[in-house]
Amino acid sequence: MSTEKYQVANAVCSWIDSINNWAGKVSSYVVWLLVLMMSYEVVSRYLFNAPTVWSGELCQYGMCFASLLGGGYALIKDQHVRVDIVFRYFNFKTRAVLELATWWVVVIFLLVLIWKGGELTIDAYLGDERSMTLLELPMFYSLSLVPLGSALLLIQVIARMVRNVLNLLMGQEEYNLVDSHF
Repeated sequence: MSTEKYQVANAVCSWIDSINNWAGKVSSYVVWLLVLMMSYEVVSRYLFNAPTVWSGELCQYGMCFASLLGGGYALIKDQHVRVDIVFRYFNFKTRAVLELATWWVVVIFLLVLIWKGGELTIDAYLGDERSMTLLELPMFYSLSLVPLGSALLLIQVIARMVRNVLNLLMGQEEYNLVDSHF
């Protein structure tokens, strides 16, 4: 593989990383917002005996946001759950081959999530579905996180697969799969 093609593939992977790094950063801010909202709820409920009607639902939506949009970032940092009792002792070639052999299952799962999540989102938008709480928030917003987060994770999986192929073609671990900065 020519170095020009390698550089283009590497640039596209870096661009995907930057998208998911941004989504991870936004998700981290949402987690801080969740901490503040829950702290406010605890103080108002137990100190002033005046619970809020909005904090529970907004915290649920915030958790959905942070977990679904943070999936690609977690993959960049190699933080997804994996049984790596043996995996970590393999050399980079064996790890790359094992990942390439198993990631197709993840790709299929994410494509189904995008497809079905997209259908649910469109149905909720067209049907003006609302939550069954006092806030009656439109369900469209929270349901749209499923296909969006799945798409972000999918492009990060593809970038990871490309890097594994590049590492195998180069014969050395040219590109470290775990990015150490944020």
